[in-house]
Amino acid sequence: MKGLFLGFFIIFGSIYLVLSKMDTHMFFNMDAILLVLGGTLGVFFYATPFSALSTIARILKALVKPELTSKVVGGQLLQLSHNKAAKFDRPHPVIAYAQELWEKGVDTEMFQALLMKYAHEQNSLNMRVIIALRNLGKYPPTLGMLGTVVGLIEMFAKLSTSSKAALGPSLSVSMVCTLYGLGLANFIVLPISDRIQVYQMAEAETSQFICKILLMIEQDHGESLIKDEIHVAV
Repeated sequence: MKGLFLGFFIIFGSIYLVLSKMDTHMFFNMDAILLVLGGTLGVFFYATPFSALSTIARILKALVKPELTSKVVGGQLLQLSHNKAAKFDRPHPVIAYAQELWEKGVDTEMFQALLMKYAHEQNSLNMRVIIALRNLGKYPPTLGMLGTVVGLIEMFAKLSTSSKAALGPSLSVSMVCTLYGLGLANFIVLPISDRIQVYQMAEAETSQFICKILLMIEQDHGESLIKDEIHVAV
């Protein structure tokens, strides 16, 4: 989480330092904002399955929360080895699902199948989010270029008129559209998708480890053996 905020602070701090030396009014154009930002949001909702939207919101929320460290997860698993009904303030999703299965009283074979299926589904959902955001990253520059083309068409249309004063604003809007498109894609959308990919890789490894320990608990392996496995991983 700290790295996320630090990255945003460095990026936007650098942009601010550069823009503070210029006339910032020329960088704020409502037409360009509506075209690039509004168009990107429209494409996002058009191209992204509705079922994936809640997953995106969940992952983005998880990115700004304190991470569940391996030590915390290991502690939860140790408590489960003593008491399967142990209560946690913030259980790992796989652990919470396993406790639901224990409450329902499923047998060991079914427990293993359902637990592995759940972990696989969570991993697949995270991958869908990464793909959706990376696909989205190609649209802001395209929309920015669309705004540039529109601005240039307007500018060329005014070349035949006697007044040349309107040429500057038309060219400015066209360039600002390109700036917004490149900035939105390369400073926000694509970095967030990369961050989610790192999160997904760590989550996949953690889920695999948790499933292994939960199956040992389900199969009534010795407490000392479970503790050794946790200590090796942590």
